[in-house]
Amino acid sequence: GIISILLFFISFFLPFYNIGSNGVTLWYILTEIPNNDLIGIFVLFVGGIMLFANVDMNIIKTATIIGICFPFYRFYKIVSVGDIGSSYLQPSFGIGGYLILIGAGIQLYACFSSTIEDNTNKRNITHLNKSKED
Repeated sequence: GIISILLFFISFFLPFYNIGSNGVTLWYILTEIPNNDLIGIFVLFVGGIMLFANVDMNIIKTATIIGICFPFYRFYKIVSVGDIGSSYLQPSFGIGGYLILIGAGIQLYACFSSTIEDNTNKRNITHLNKSKED
């Protein structure tokens, strides 16, 4: 939870995507350009806070999956542009975008590993209760 929140925070100041040699940060997008990517980043950030607060994992999984769709869509749009002729204007995904994807992956891993651990604990408690009854 805390690692993914930290990665999301750091990614605000690193280039989310690049146009040629110019990086576009999430901070610049937030203050200058209307963009739908921030909805996904906000949902991921809230999911990281909820993970840190140990809220229901199903809600966090849903928020993370919805939130990661926005950066993936941006990544798809950047990759599918193809060659536009000039390397000066060629778009590419920036380090901030990759950090967001890594943070979302860590967040999903934490949700799924916590769910597996909870299921194992419930199974052990049920098994323990049955053996006490015998």
